[in-house]
Amino acid sequence: MKTAMCLGLILFSVILVGCLVPQEVPEVTPAGFEEPIWLENQGIGCVSVALDPRHSKLGMAYSERANQVGDGQWMLMYAELDSSGNWQIQAIGDVSSYTDCSLEFLADGSPLVVYYRDQIGMTSSSLYSASLGDDGVWQIERLFNTLCSRDSLAIDPTTNTACVFGNSTGDYNLYWALYDSSVGSWNFDLLSWADACAESAQFNRLTSSFCCAFTTLSWTNHPAVLCYFDGQGIEDIKTEEHAYSWIPSLAISPTTGYPHISYGSEYIYYDGAQWVITEVIKGAAFTSICLDPLTEEPKIAYAKDFSYIVGDRLNLAVCQAGEWTINTFGKIKCEAVSMVLTPTGKAIMVCSGRDVLCVEMEEGAWPLAPLPGEGEEDG
Repeated sequence: MKTAMCLGLILFSVILVGCLVPQEVPEVTPAGFEEPIWLENQGIGCVSVALDPRHSKLGMAYSERANQVGDGQWMLMYAELDSSGNWQIQAIGDVSSYTDCSLEFLADGSPLVVYYRDQIGMTSSSLYSASLGDDGVWQIERLFNTLCSRDSLAIDPTTNTACVFGNSTGDYNLYWALYDSSVGSWNFDLLSWADACAESAQFNRLTSSFCCAFTTLSWTNHPAVLCYFDGQGIEDIKTEEHAYSWIPSLAISPTTGYPHISYGSEYIYYDGAQWVITEVIKGAAFTSICLDPLTEEPKIAYAKDFSYIVGDRLNLAVCQAGEWTINTFGKIKCEAVSMVLTPTGKAIMVCSGRDVLCVEMEEGAWPLAPLPGEGEEDG
């Protein structure tokens, strides 16, 4: 019998039951960053942030415990920053306490969220999408006819095609689904027989391909493997020496099309000939990587591994000319993090914790000036 271990599957149980508290960190905000913005003060689970520079939109999806008694009722929420600097928050629908979510903006600036929740009469969850209609009502659709536990969404900005990758808790395989706008429905298919555990998706503009970094499950005498799907085939990157896998985060260079991955304490990238693996962040587990649009150097937001998760602080690792600098945000206890960069390379991070949801930005990150593009007039 397989005894699967994956941080992506145990994250929210860790949030609920608690674990060790790390050493105290000075409660200061690093130079060059705004003071954190606190949005919620009750149970928070998953979080995903998205930025649409063409329409000057910043949004996030997250799960929130609506009832403080026991496990309570959990809701999937959407928050968007308006032109006045206020967050407008809407409820999308009920979810499981351990749900995962992924948010992107479509070409017209409307948000699209994928997530999973329990099905009535079933013991596990299916994958759903939620899109905001012109009437302001969220349209919810079930994507997969299989049970899912993690998901990651990517958008082709040219065709406005959405692609979601999801792993199954029924057969532990990796699936993907493309949205067919001509008929208004999702078409899903099996991508890999690999025992998928956690994934991160991006669209590669140079190859016009949806790509995915993912890990396999591990069990006795079968270690976890970090893999990369480039739109055509799957390549093994590295095999773990321990009995669990991290949750990868993927970014793709807009000039070379090569993948860059944050994976636990490691920064991994393909240089055109081989995979280069460097340990950057000792003890990191939950990461979010972006490439600076101006320099293409990586920035990695992270929290420490699950042994230290409660009470740990948000961190941001920044690479400049091959040298890494670590910024620690002493005021922010972080259990999950999602990050985007502005067109000028400024970081915007959204962090969730047992009792908090907050936003941390570099100085000058917001507000944005709209960029020329679809939905905007050039000039």
